[in-house]
Amino acid sequence: MVSNEVTTQVGEMQTADLTKQRARFVIMLLFVLLSLATIIALCLGSESISLAQLWAQSLSREQEVILFNIRLPRIALALGSGAALALAGAAFQALLRNPLADPYVLGVSSGAALGAIVGILFASQFVFARPLLSFAGASAATFVVYLLGRRADDPARLILAGVVISTLLASFMVLLTTLADDIRLRNITFWLLGDLSSGNSELILFLTMTVIGGGVVLFANARALNLMIVGERDAFSLGVETTRVRWIVFVTASLLTAAAVSTGGAIGYVGLVVPHLIRLAAGNDNRLVLPASALAGALLVLLADTMARTVIAPRELPTGAITALIGAPVMVYLLLGRGKFRRAETGKRAEVMALPLLPTSQTKPGAPLLQLKEVSFHYDHEILTHINLSVHAGEIVALLGPNGAGKSTLLNVAAGKLTPQSGAVNLQERNLAEFSRREFARHVALVAQASELHFPLTVLEYVLAGRFAHTSSVGFDSPADIDIARQALAATDAAHFATRLFNQLSSGEKQRVVLARALAQQPQLLLLDEPTANLDVAHQITLLELVQRLTREYGIGALIVTHEINLAAEYADRVALLRQGKIFASGAVESVMTTENLRAVFDAELAVHKHPQNNKPVITLIGKTQ
Repeated sequence: MVSNEVTTQVGEMQTADLTKQRARFVIMLLFVLLSLATIIALCLGSESISLAQLWAQSLSREQEVILFNIRLPRIALALGSGAALALAGAAFQALLRNPLADPYVLGVSSGAALGAIVGILFASQFVFARPLLSFAGASAATFVVYLLGRRADDPARLILAGVVISTLLASFMVLLTTLADDIRLRNITFWLLGDLSSGNSELILFLTMTVIGGGVVLFANARALNLMIVGERDAFSLGVETTRVRWIVFVTASLLTAAAVSTGGAIGYVGLVVPHLIRLAAGNDNRLVLPASALAGALLVLLADTMARTVIAPRELPTGAITALIGAPVMVYLLLGRGKFRRAETGKRAEVMALPLLPTSQTKPGAPLLQLKEVSFHYDHEILTHINLSVHAGEIVALLGPNGAGKSTLLNVAAGKLTPQSGAVNLQERNLAEFSRREFARHVALVAQASELHFPLTVLEYVLAGRFAHTSSVGFDSPADIDIARQALAATDAAHFATRLFNQLSSGEKQRVVLARALAQQPQLLLLDEPTANLDVAHQITLLELVQRLTREYGIGALIVTHEINLAAEYADRVALLRQGKIFASGAVESVMTTENLRAVFDAELAVHKHPQNNKPVITLIGKTQ
């Protein structure tokens, strides 16, 4: 037993370490390749400069002009544009939980392109007109897209808003190009496909500062982005200030795009392809994906631009055409599934050990953990009215009621997701308003229904998200964090598939993993939102027995929203019946779950009998009330 457990623990630690080592190797390799590509780019062109000449600094006057006035600024623009676009793409994909999200899909690049066209047509005599108008266009598009698609936890709405705005702006671009003469039309066409030939010190400084500043901001939010991948509701319950993070990341990624497009033209596929390849090579941790994407994006654009100015020298190809020729086949390859991300699986079931997973509740058994006092909440009409409810340490409280009764709303109020218009919600005699999201997540964990992930996270990575509230925002998972995640998996009998992909699990296995992530938070209170939905009877019983064991052994309190009235009668200590936003009855299971109460609440003919073995209520459906 001990041998199996130790083997499992070592295997999981080695998996996590190998993932980090592989990611760091990828970053170092990209840095070396980028350095070599920069040297090659300095040498190649219509006027070749040998490496020996560079090393000896024996350049002619003409070569010095080419090197310092043409190639170095162009290389700097290529590096900055590539890094900015790749950073923006990686951030958008993580934020919107969509591997196809990139600056072009979201309309940011279209806004920048429209601004640039206006500058070329109407203000070409001003040196900074094109980059300034391009930046202004991207910023305006960002604002409109965010305004239209800002609904919480709905990334599809943002993407749809981006597609609509992008299409609208494209139509304006077509109309404007009809006003251009042949020379301006050629300039517009070439710029729209990427033009890195107009670099100067001011533009380079602007782009460099934007990339550095934007990269720092995104990296500071990288761990929060890891949690946003699993959904905003989950991230919020794990301690992330989701509204703030969404706004910061979206605006920062948009500004990075605006800076890149305004200085180097509309270079496509960088923000789409590069993050994909980095995740295939280095995993999904944004603390590693972001810097690796910046290096890879810079490398891709630099190589593309070097090819663009050397393949048919002295003539040039548009840099964006080269990135498209590279990026499109790569995306086809990925869409065909050839680049599917894989992880090793463990096949042995680990023994469940009685380890100190959770601290014993600081409140004595029977003391209140959660209290709702005269809570009322409404949107355009009253949903909850004068709710009084409490959850104590070591007990399970089941919240029952028909659809539309307000159960999920009440749970969201208890989770701090919604703020009641009146009344008070207290956690251990402190108002929820006094808690930061991270502090709240150290006390309360939300267990919702498991959903499919758009990124290939392993079970261990998924459970480690529960440690966010206990660690720094930018740090990496410590051995202690990994050990707590392992204990949580063992407690839910899920340790044997720690290295499997979350999306490969069955519905019952996923729910156990979701519960394990909640336990990794080391909470004193569990809020469970229909945790048994879509599970068969055996898995429903297994899950609720596990919750019951946790409340008994660790003194955790649990509030469960469910439609399974017989399971609630079997496993709950107390029941609250909710009808039309009001508590109809609340108390011990036997006193509340009577025929009269259940008929009144559910508007159905129900019969209540006693279980022959434990005397718990057993409810039978007779028919709908006439």
